Amino acid sequence: MAQIEEYSWVFDVNFTYDYFNISYMIISDSNGTASRTRDVVQWILFGLYIITTLVAIPGNSVMLWQYRPQKKWRNKNSFICSIAVSDLGLAMISVPFKVIGQHVYQSWPFFDFLCPLSSYLHLVLVVHRSQSLCLLTLYRHYVIFRSPQKVSLALHGKIAYFLTLLVSFIVCLPVAIYSRVEYFESMFQKQTKICLEEWDSDGKRLFYTIAIMILQYIIPLLILSISNFYIGFLVSVRKPLGENDPQKIKEMYLAKRRTVKMLVCVAVSYAISWLPLHVITIVGSNDHRVRSTQYFQVLWIFSHWLAFTNCAIHPVNYFVMNREFRKRTKNLFFKCFCLTSKKQTVYLTRASENSSSFKTGRSSLNLRKETKC
Repeated sequence: MAQIEEYSWVFDVNFTYDYFNISYMIISDSNGTASRTRDVVQWILFGLYIITTLVAIPGNSVMLWQYRPQKKWRNKNSFICSIAVSDLGLAMISVPFKVIGQHVYQSWPFFDFLCPLSSYLHLVLVVHRSQSLCLLTLYRHYVIFRSPQKVSLALHGKIAYFLTLLVSFIVCLPVAIYSRVEYFESMFQKQTKICLEEWDSDGKRLFYTIAIMILQYIIPLLILSISNFYIGFLVSVRKPLGENDPQKIKEMYLAKRRTVKMLVCVAVSYAISWLPLHVITIVGSNDHRVRSTQYFQVLWIFSHWLAFTNCAIHPVNYFVMNREFRKRTKNLFFKCFCLTSKKQTVYLTRASENSSSFKTGRSSLNLRKETKC
């Protein structure tokens, strides 16, 4: 008969859990059923993280290359690059330190000083990413209803960007202060190193967790929702000012509509990916009985992966919704993997813009010759 073994779980503010992971979980019997179930769930989780990382790192690298900062500050490009850098950092920190350390090694296999450092940087990147997303949405909201001649917010954009960065570093300091490596005796190993947050009281932990949820999730989601709703409403009822050509009005309307769709996708994906983890973290920090159940722990682990997928959704959303980004990505792919010259890349760009050229046999033959790797 299966026996239930109770272990103490503590949910950290930086959306990690401590003491024991799924490999310690819960049911053990003589037939080894728990061992097989544990291994299956652990490898499924590990595979999901790897797939998400393989999408997030190259996708955000392409975004960073395409919107890389130039000599002159551009608000849109700078905010997009900020989001891409945060996503890259999360993909490079979450997988090695959170997944490999907690799920694979079942302990903290790294140096002790990396525990507070990785926890601190993880939360800084999460908070700053949400703030950069808000800045990008507000900037698009401003630009979409004003003529380009009136948009001169370079200085304001710089100030807003560095203020949000400073706020992220300051607000996340308690995680660096309270994170440390502790040693525990376990039934599997004589001594286990675990990276955790050792707060003075559960009340402080819960208060700080709620504060981070408001700063990282509720406020950004409100900004995204209100701004996108207002943009969508005005795009549907307003006509472009100073433009009388019906064809140009239609083109401008379609361009704004594509932007609205992309912003809505960003807001919806952000809400769906982060909501389960925030709810579970709050409930788990407040109710000791709920968090000790088997299914709650499994649900929490997959909710953590769901939040991590937001790092990969942003470049995928741009690739699907933004034609210019998609075209540049294809050209970059040909340039990197087919080793085409600049002349061939320009040819591919012109050929992709002229869709009718692909319908003729002669043009298709020329294209195959030019793109031969």
